[in-house]
Amino acid sequence: MCPPAENMTVRVVFTRPDYTFKEQYVLTDPKTGNFTVFQKLDMAGYWNIFAINGAICDRLFCEVTDPTNPNAPSPTPSVPIHYKTDYTVIAAALALLSVGAIAFAYGIRKRTIKISSLRL
Repeated sequence: MCPPAENMTVRVVFTRPDYTFKEQYVLTDPKTGNFTVFQKLDMAGYWNIFAINGAICDRLFCEVTDPTNPNAPSPTPSVPIHYKTDYTVIAAALALLSVGAIAFAYGIRKRTIKISSLRL
């Protein structure tokens, strides 16, 4: 990390091909700013590696193959979707649409009153 400083902590995130991740926290060398981290990449596929220091992030990547089966396909990513319908938002949208439709219908019927109000 640049500039080097004492007791600087770097978070290193290893993202697997199925989008699960592992985190490690590493101290940098106070004179050079270098750091070393070891991680066993236990899944074949495309790994993303992020070295994060505060808001600064450096992205690395590597392609891991299985030596016993080099033609094995990469695992398909599976991100669980936790979707829950919010019925209050749907009810509020329907209420606003109905109020708008009623106001529009009322405005069309009372057009002469609006025109005379505009003249005033």
